[in-house]
Amino acid sequence: MAFSDTVSISQLSLILTGVLSWIILKEPFRILDLLLAILPMTGVVLIARPSFIFGTGDNIEGNNAILGTVFALGVSLCGALAFVIVRKQSTIGIHPYQSSFANAVVMEILSIILCTTTSQWSCPSKREWWLSQGAG
Repeated sequence: MAFSDTVSISQLSLILTGVLSWIILKEPFRILDLLLAILPMTGVVLIARPSFIFGTGDNIEGNNAILGTVFALGVSLCGALAFVIVRKQSTIGIHPYQSSFANAVVMEILSIILCTTTSQWSCPSKREWWLSQGAG
C-alpha cells in the first residue's frame, strides 16, 4: 500500500475522535456532524479500492493493500481512543505526561504482538535509527 494512502486513512482519527467522544464522554454529536463524518469515510473506501466496487482489475499489491488498510484503520482508532482517554483523564486530574508514557508502553506492546503474528520484523538501517532518534 502506498504511504500516501496510509497517511490519508490514518487521518480519520479526527473523525473517529468525535464519534468516540460522543459514545464515551457523552458529548453532543449532531446530524450535521454525522453527515460530515460520512464524507471522509467514503474517501477511505475509495482509497482502499475494494474489489467489490472496482472489480478484480490489476491489483499489484494483492492482500497487502487490505492488510495495510486494516492496520491504518487500527492506527486511526487507537489515535482517536488516545485523544478521548487523555481528555477524560484531564478531567480527573491525571497529568498528560503520564498518559503519554502509558500510551507509548501500550503501543509498543501492541506493535510487538502485531509484528510477531504477521512475521513482519525487520532491522532498521542506521539512517532510520537516526531519523527515529531525531523525531524523538
